[in-house]
Amino acid sequence: MSKKTTGTDIGYRAYFAAFAVMIIIVVAAICILSGCLDSMIFKAEQPAGGTEDTNGIETPAAPSDDTNTPIDTAEDTSESPEDTDEPDESDTDTEAESESDTEKDTEKADDTSKADTTEDTTKEDTTPEVTTPEATTPEATTPEITEDEIDEDEILTEQDNHILYDYEDDGLIITGYDGNPVELTIAKELDGVEVSSIGSKALSGKVTLTEVKISAGITSIESSAFSDCPVLMYVYIPTTVKDIATNAFSGSDEVIIYCAKGSYAEHFASDNGIEYRTE
Repeated sequence: MSKKTTGTDIGYRAYFAAFAVMIIIVVAAICILSGCLDSMIFKAEQPAGGTEDTNGIETPAAPSDDTNTPIDTAEDTSESPEDTDEPDESDTDTEAESESDTEKDTEKADDTSKADTTEDTTKEDTTPEVTTPEATTPEATTPEITEDEIDEDEILTEQDNHILYDYEDDGLIITGYDGNPVELTIAKELDGVEVSSIGSKALSGKVTLTEVKISAGITSIESSAFSDCPVLMYVYIPTTVKDIATNAFSGSDEVIIYCAKGSYAEHFASDNGIEYRTE
């Protein structure tokens, strides 16, 4: 059995519906007013000239009027230093230092290249030409000896006190020389005694000896008497010499014997391959 709706029930329902609509309107008004109050409070606390945040960027001041002037999107979307694409100072400094180092390296390379070029040019300009001196061998000058001088067999009497000698039955024998002779003269007599021969190795190894004059009256030149004398060039042998050892001049490769034509000294030089001169 259905219940019949009365006029009283319809009135209550209308009342509740109106009450619900009123509550919704009130809530909406409160929400709207709440947003306005927040905006008013925010505008009141913000200084007129704008605020500056911790990063040193000034925030623009809010507009003084209460109108709903749209805020420029560009101002709201201004990027903070952290969000911008601007390079970090450290990156900028690093890039600057890298570019500076590159420039310095390039400058150093250029300077080094210039220095090397300059040095090479200087070396080329200032290096003296090296001229190899020609080896000059002293020319062997042949002493002027006449035929008469050789034939008469010069008797040399000037005594050389550095000559060492010993006594034997036939006279004195030359045994050595105290010093380094250059031009040596062997006289006929030493201390009043006649010289008969030049002994074995008497003048061997005299590296400074260049010339020897043997006086007439000496009869023999013994073994190695003038051996190993590298600069000995001139040896004057008189016709009185009748005996010369085969190796008397061994090792003295530059020696030239001056003697009389047909003398024993000439035959000795010819037989032993020693250069000789006769006048």
